[in-house]
Amino acid sequence: MLGHMNLKKFLKTVKLHENQISMALGAFILLVAAIFVIKYIKNIQTQRNQTNQTQNQNGVVHTIEKGETLWSISEKYFNNGTGWKKIAEANNISSPTKLEVGQQLTIPTAEATTATPVETPQETVSPTPKG
Repeated sequence: MLGHMNLKKFLKTVKLHENQISMALGAFILLVAAIFVIKYIKNIQTQRNQTNQTQNQNGVVHTIEKGETLWSISEKYFNNGTGWKKIAEANNISSPTKLEVGQQLTIPTAEATTATPVETPQETVSPTPKG
C-alpha cells in the first residue's frame, strides 16, 4: 500500500511539472540534433578539402573555391603567399585576378608542402639499469 501511495504522489508531481519536463526534454533533443548537424557539416567540409587536393604526376591538383586567390593558395601549399608566381607560371596564368571557381590548378611539388601536418616521431627513452 505504501508503494502505491508513493507512485500516486510521483505521478501527481509529474503532472504538475509537465510543462517544465517537456521543455527540458525538447531542449535536450534540439541540442543532440545540433551536434549531429555540426558533425555532418564538418564531415562534408573535410571531404571537400580532400577532393580539392588530389595528387597527379606533375604535382598537386587544387580546385579553386569561391574567394580563393593565388596568394591564398600559395599560403596553403608554400606556407607564404609569395609562391603565387610559381603557381601562375606552372599553369600559364597571365592574369592572376581572373581565376574561376572550379578551375583546377597544378601546384608545383618542388617546394610545395602538404596541407596536412606531418607527425614527427617521438623519442623513447629506455630506463637506465640501477646498479
